[in-house]
Amino acid sequence: MTSTPRADCRNWDDAPLADLVAHVRSACHRPLAAELEQLTALADRVAARYGDALPMLDVLRETVAGLRAILERHLYREDRQVFSVILNLVTAPDSDTGDRQALAATIAEMTADHDRVIDLLARMRALTSGYEPPDWACPTFRTLYDRLSLVEHGLRLHLHLENDVLFPRALSLIDRRRT
Repeated sequence: MTSTPRADCRNWDDAPLADLVAHVRSACHRPLAAELEQLTALADRVAARYGDALPMLDVLRETVAGLRAILERHLYREDRQVFSVILNLVTAPDSDTGDRQALAATIAEMTADHDRVIDLLARMRALTSGYEPPDWACPTFRTLYDRLSLVEHGLRLHLHLENDVLFPRALSLIDRRRT
């Protein structure tokens, strides 16, 4: 996620669910996990250096750490409890569809996490004045803000794919198989 995110041109509404899951894992989850580790270190460095002059940097550091904590747990659970069920539905079409209510409940938990992530992104944006560093900011400070902006953009695309495409399609698949 260190490069400029591009809008994904593929129409994921019509793509096979297995392809969508693979895309979210490879293009969203794996890069995000690595980026969050680096962002935490950057936020720590910038807050340690400039926190006395700008106390909001300590709050930003805590917010980045909170985002990382939520997302690390969330990505793991999503991979194990949602994606594995979806892939099983796709790869074993004759298998029992499982408990739709259980999958729907897990998806509801995932979307609640997504809402918390959106709140943290809004907090980061507000704390950083829209990711605009002060004129005197050093390269590390500027890099932190640039990368936070990129992470926000990438996360919003990622959450859209899951909330608005993947999750509804998975639940719809179960419904169609039961009828």
